[in-house]
This record gives sequence, C-alpha cells and structure tokens, in this order.
Amino acid sequence: MFDPKTNGIRVTRDVIWLKRMYYGKPESSRKLVTDEVMFDVTRDGEVVALDEQDENEQDEPDQEQVTGQEQNEPDDNNDPTEILDNESEEDGEGGAAPNDANTAATGSTTEAPSAATAPQAAGTTTLLGRRVNQPKWMEDYKMGMSAAEITYYKAMKEIADDLGVEMGLIGAGLDWDEACLVGAGLGDGISNTSELKILSFNEAMQQPDRRKWENLVEDEHNWMKENAVFQSIPRDQVPHNSDIINSTWSMKKRANGVYRARLAGRGFKQQPGVLYDPKSIFAPIVHKTTIKVALVLMVMAGWFATVVDVKGAFLKAPFDPRHRVYMEVPKGFEKFYPKNCMLLLLKTLYGVKNAAKAFWLVILKLMDYFGFKRNKADPCLYYQWTATFGLILFLSWIDDIIIFGSEEGVAHYKEKFTGRIDCDDVGPLTDYVGNKIEVNKEEGWARITQPVLLRSFRDEFTFVEPASKPKTPAVPGSVLREGDPGENFGPAEQKEYRSGVGKLLFLMEWSRPDILNAVRNLSRFMSGARPAHRKAMERCMQYCLDTETKGLFFKPTDRWTGDKDFKFKIVGRSDSDFAKQVENRRSVSGYTVFLQGCAVATNSKTQHCVTLSVCEAELVAAVECAQTMFFVRNILIGMGLDVELPMVLEIDCKGTVNLNNNWSVGGRTRHIPVKYMFLRDLKEEGIFNIQWIPTETNSSDLFTKNLDQQLFGKHQPTYVR
Repeated sequence: MFDPKTNGIRVTRDVIWLKRMYYGKPESSRKLVTDEVMFDVTRDGEVVALDEQDENEQDEPDQEQVTGQEQNEPDDNNDPTEILDNESEEDGEGGAAPNDANTAATGSTTEAPSAATAPQAAGTTTLLGRRVNQPKWMEDYKMGMSAAEITYYKAMKEIADDLGVEMGLIGAGLDWDEACLVGAGLGDGISNTSELKILSFNEAMQQPDRRKWENLVEDEHNWMKENAVFQSIPRDQVPHNSDIINSTWSMKKRANGVYRARLAGRGFKQQPGVLYDPKSIFAPIVHKTTIKVALVLMVMAGWFATVVDVKGAFLKAPFDPRHRVYMEVPKGFEKFYPKNCMLLLLKTLYGVKNAAKAFWLVILKLMDYFGFKRNKADPCLYYQWTATFGLILFLSWIDDIIIFGSEEGVAHYKEKFTGRIDCDDVGPLTDYVGNKIEVNKEEGWARITQPVLLRSFRDEFTFVEPASKPKTPAVPGSVLREGDPGENFGPAEQKEYRSGVGKLLFLMEWSRPDILNAVRNLSRFMSGARPAHRKAMERCMQYCLDTETKGLFFKPTDRWTGDKDFKFKIVGRSDSDFAKQVENRRSVSGYTVFLQGCAVATNSKTQHCVTLSVCEAELVAAVECAQTMFFVRNILIGMGLDVELPMVLEIDCKGTVNLNNNWSVGGRTRHIPVKYMFLRDLKEEGIFNIQWIPTETNSSDLFTKNLDQQLFGKHQPTYVR
C-alpha cells in the first residue's frame, strides 16, 4: 500500500484475503524505487548501462545491404561475448524458460500457503443452518477452510498436481503439455510418456532413481559455482530491506532417456518497479508460422538445417550491481554452505524476472556482431545475405537455435556461433519443440509428426476403442453444446479432460490441422465438460492414433535457387459457418494461407462478434485470413525476398466477393464499414485480388464444420499426408 506520509510502499501482513485474516505478524516497510538499469553487451566486450535508446533497440534502422561474406564477418579479436563464461554443463537445456503471468498465460505468480500454516477446522454451518462437510479432496491438506478458500485452493491443488513443481515455471508462450514434450519428438529413451512429467525436488528424491537426481543436483551446484552465478553472504550482513527470494527445482527425464535438473529462482517474489521493469520481462520465441515458412524455403532450395542448444542460457547476463538480489540456499545445496548464510545472485538465474530479456539481448548482440539483421515481422528470425553461401537464417526459441542455409554456410556459421557462446551441438534438424521433422530433398517434401504426443494418448488415458475405427475426428454435422450443470464432471474428471484437450491443441497447432474444428469445439468446455464431451475427445484421439503416421505435409510447387529476384506466391482461402454456436449465435471462421502451395498457417476460431448474415460472416473470416497473409508476406520481405502481387484471396461466397470488389454503400452491410474498407483499399492498391471459388473446392471448409467422410477425405490431403 502507498504511504503518503513517507512516500513509500508499505508491506503489511495485516491482510484480509479469502474472507479471513491471512497473516499473523507485521513486516517492515520498503521504500519505493522506480529506476531500473539493464545491462548491454558492447562490441568491445564491456558491460555498460543500457540507456533509453538501447532499451528500444528493436526499432534500430536497418544496416546497409552487404554483398560479401568478408564484409559480414567480425574480427576474431573483437569479441562481444568475452564476458560470457565458458560453461562445462554436459547437456544443454532445451525447454522454455520460466516466466510468469505477465509474460505467458501458463505461468503463475501466486504461491499457495502450505498445509502447516493454515488453520484447522472441521465442517461448517451456513447462515441457513445447512451443514457443510469437508470435501474428500481436502483430506490431503488436513485442514478446514472457508468457502472462498476451498474454491481457490482446490484450483491451486489441481495446478500443483499437474505441474509437479512450484508454480511459475512454465512461460514464454508454452502451455504445460507443450513444455513436457519439448525435445520429445522421437521418444526412444522412455517406456511410458508419464516419465516426461516435470518433478519437484521432493518428488525426485522419492523416485527409484534418486541417486541420479542427487548427482545432477551436485553437478548443477558445481557448475554454477565455477561460473560465479552467486556468492555466499552471512545472513547478518544482508541489508534489512533487501529483495529476498527462494528457489525451486525442475527435474525431468527427456524422451531420449537423458536426466535433466534445473534450479530456478522464484522471481515472482521480486519487488516490481524496484528490481525489474514489469513492462519489460519478456522472452520472445520464434513464431510457429515462421518455422513453417523456413521449412518451405529449406525444401525449395535444398537447404540444410541444424540445431544448437545454448548451455545455461539465462546465466549469461550479469545483474545490475545496484540491484542486489539475495536467495535462500536451495534444497540440495545445504551441505555446501554453513548455516545462517544466503546467496547473492551475480547473474540472472533461471526464473528471475530479469533473466529472459537479459538473455535475448545477448542473442541480439551476438547476431549483430556476426552481421545478421533482425526480421521486423518476427524478432526471433535473423538473416544475412552472403556472397559465398547466399541466405543464412537463424531462428531462436529461447536457447534452442536453428540454423538454415547451404550445408557449407550452416557449418561455417555454426562454428562461429558456438565459438562465441558455449553450446551443445544437437545435430541436424530432426526434432524440434516436440516435433519430428522429416525432409526428403530428392522428392522435395517435408513432414511434421508428433509420435510421442500420440503415444501419450495410449499411456495416459483409458478409453474403450470403438468396434469400427472412426474415419473423421468428429461425428459429421455434430456441434457440442452446454448441458445441465448437474451432469458436469467432478474435479478429477474435468482435470483429465483438460489434459487431453491440451494435448490435442498442441497436436493441431503443429502436425494435424485436419482436427482443427473438432478440437476448437472441444476446447470450449475446459470447464463444465460432460460425458458427451469426453466421448467426443476420445473419438478425436482414436482417429489420430489410427492415422498416427500422417502429419503436416509440405511439397512446394516450385524449386528455388536462392535468387533474391524470385517471386514467392502467397494464396489465402477462407470460409465461415454462419451462427454455428447455439448458445450465443456466433459464427465460426476458418482459413488457410499457402506459400508455394504449402499450408504454412491454418486457423479455426469462433468469431468475436455476432454477424447478421452469411455474407458478413464470410467477410469477417476473409479479413482474418488477409491479416495472416500480410504476416507471411512481411516475414519474406523482412529477409530481403520478394512476393508476387496481387496476393490471391479465395472466398466461396459471391456476396462477399462482390462487396469487396465494388464501392456500393447501404443495405444490410452499412454497419460494418471498417472491415470491408480494409479489404477494398488493399484491393485498390493492387495488394489483394479477391476471387470466388466453388464451395466444393474450398479446403478451408474443413476448419468450420465437421464434414462427412467423403468431403473430409477430399480436403484432408491438402494438409496432411
């Protein structure tokens, strides 16, 4: 709370939260400090304060186009990463970085109190005299709570059970199922996908392979000590109002059988505005559409791609010495330090608020040092045109870096990159963020599949296989609806339903666009699901298992020699289903964006507004498609390539086509000028050509309704083979 007398922030334990006095004793106040200084890595290897201009370096002007490799390569004696320590970790971490609710929807910034600190109580009596007994799920807690607390802690317990770690570990745009399966594209080192779940320190110490985890904890400590991540400070020397955090462990067995243990600071305990800027704690990752565009270019040009994993990525940048963060000695490290001591963080440990952006700034400086430019459409795509190797691309997903280009060019720049920052050489691109990637250069195609994720359906879910295999992911013509609340699942069943739908969401995003509409429908019931919804989920899973060898398929219509003058062709195809949702009468949009005939972007979503006609619903879908076409175009133009204009947008509604090809005003469309003026202007400028196609040839029909077997089988090969 702000104290006007002292002009400071008062932190008090006298808080009524969830209808009870939450804390027991007061805590001293802290002064409010608003300035934060970030660090930058200069070409000379200095660590300097980052001024306002550097903080906004995303808007830096483009460098002049270079034409020769020699001009782009730096002098080995002028190294910007001399401050970066060489690390001796045996294996690099491929998972996403910890983050919080400000940076990713899957993070959490609230810590639930332990059972030991909560008051005890039995059942309660309501104002109307009704006796409320303690729910069964609370038996683990051995405590009684208010109704508000019951609702809150019930949800928190589900999250904690799901994560198996302290809250706040999953972030950077990743959901939990995605994070569990990062690096799980092949899965030849596990017997069951349940082994991929992340464990806390206590859980790992209860496993049969406890000794392996203990060795990893010791290795993590030794590695951090060698790289001066922190230093021991007697507790009585820590300033009274210092920012103090504790830590948690993230322990996971990868799909290849490798054990990994990561220590993460609980950064959500850092005081906002004092030790970090709440508006600048992000870690951007490369967009999935950008990865698919790069794969298409790879197939067209016969490129090679390799993956490197930066070791200890978030430990590469130092803290501002004026912002001192102290941490309690982590679990497992107690034997290395005397009692009554704390650790002063010298570098941005995983989990702290400053870590994600600090590491991204290091990557930016490295790319600039090597002469690479940042793509303006995707900040995690870096490119360079060289006279010897042609176009070279770097894509960064936190600390996992993909390098695309000719085989000689990739080898050259991989050596340069790994010579400046300690990395694991993962090898050729065959597995990335949970996806298995196959490329056939001779036949000119690529395929993305997710065999480990499909395997988890069998390992983690129990359902009766139908007498006949389903030929479609959903019952043709079906629409899931809300029902009687009395039929809704209980907490355990709802949790399993959410887990299953979460896996299907990850599957449809990367390798199975043919299930987009079915999964969109399932995802509407992440709370309040019923047996009918569970049955629909099981059908979708069974369909995927029966077609597990299929995946997103790219076979470009053209070859590319790497010529900058080549004109790439982008085509969009949109569709809608009018007033599909019975509860709110909203329509469904579906669209595809093709690059040289390859579906690099697909989508199925409920529209955000209620449309008044089929023509209007088709218009909304067309505008959404046009926006994504612009994004793909900007990715290509942003790395010096050219796109053929006008781009073709195909719609199967003549009314919508006519509306965008003339300037008539009035009738039932006079209330929606902004959207159709958007397309009209682009059409007049020669950027779009809006064309009509017959409904039976519109493959995006797959994303707006559950088609029968004949139509589904007709459109599916456009995306999945």
